[in-house]
Amino acid sequence: MAVIYGLEHFNYYTYGRIVTVQTDHKPILGLSKKPYDTISPRLQRMLLRLNKYNIQLEYVPGKNLVIADALSRAQSTTDKFDEVLGQEATVRINLLTQASPTKWEEIAKMTTDDPEMQDVLFHINNGWPEKRKTKIAAQPYWHCKEELYSTKERIICRGQLLVVPVKYRKEILKLLHLSHKGVVSSKIKAKEYFYWPNINRDVEEYVSKCKICQKYQRENQKEILINPEIPGRPWQKVACGFFFV
Repeated sequence: MAVIYGLEHFNYYTYGRIVTVQTDHKPILGLSKKPYDTISPRLQRMLLRLNKYNIQLEYVPGKNLVIADALSRAQSTTDKFDEVLGQEATVRINLLTQASPTKWEEIAKMTTDDPEMQDVLFHINNGWPEKRKTKIAAQPYWHCKEELYSTKERIICRGQLLVVPVKYRKEILKLLHLSHKGVVSSKIKAKEYFYWPNINRDVEEYVSKCKICQKYQRENQKEILINPEIPGRPWQKVACGFFFV
């Protein structure tokens, strides 16, 4: 996957040229020479993506790939991991809220006043037990518990996504659908910035109730069925279909 990502990411430089790819994954050299019908469908798809490039694979032990090795093994310069996460989330959400009527402090206050968010915060700070022992309001977040953390303002994030308090979700749905571009567009926009349980379902429900969208949506008219005249005797009407290759 790393080879494919590198080639596609730098497609402007790699496409149409002979490219030497150095890798410390020796099995990939033999894999590229195997017949397609002898490998799994997943590997077949990967090789098809590689085939558009003119590459020469070269095996180099990992210890000799000093640049890649250094980038993948470099140690962190700080041991204040939670503080760094908080700074990253602050930058991300501050950029987001520039276009939002609700500011950072208001989101923090809504999180503090939200019982569901407080249950999630409790488990973030005190650890997550088994799902059945988790606070009921926090159970929908159990599947992504490893990705959840809180900033210094006690705002909850999932990775780089803002976990939206219940009170603020209706306003977020309104902002997501402001341009009335439909369900798919609203879902894509939501995945870039926000998270809460069943967010896709809520987006679908909100869009389906949008009066403007209902008024101007395209109607797929069903074609009227043709009722052919019933013949009076066998072979009175003969029909055939044409198939072109």
